[in-house]
Amino acid sequence: MTRMDPLDTAASALSTGTALPFIRRLCGALADAGVRYCHWKSTSSIDRSMTGESDLDLLVSSRDARRFDELLLGLGCVPAHPPRAGG
Repeated sequence: MTRMDPLDTAASALSTGTALPFIRRLCGALADAGVRYCHWKSTSSIDRSMTGESDLDLLVSSRDARRFDELLLGLGCVPAHPPRAGG
C-alpha cells in the first residue's frame, strides 16, 4: 500500500473540504491578511492536523504577530492565560 505525501494530502483536504472548517477559515484568513507563517514541527502528520486528528503548530513571523492575534480573535479564538500565582 502506498502512502500519499502528507503535504499533498493536506492540500487536498483544504481543497476538497475534508479539512476542519476552522482550519479552512484560518488558512484563508492568513492568506488574505498576508500573514507570513509556516507549519512548524510534525510535517509528516500535517494531513492529520487538517482533519483535527493531531495539533497544528504554526510559526508566525514576529512582524505579523499582532495581525495574527487579531485574526485569531476575529475567528472566535479566546486567549488563554496561565493561572495567577497564589490562586
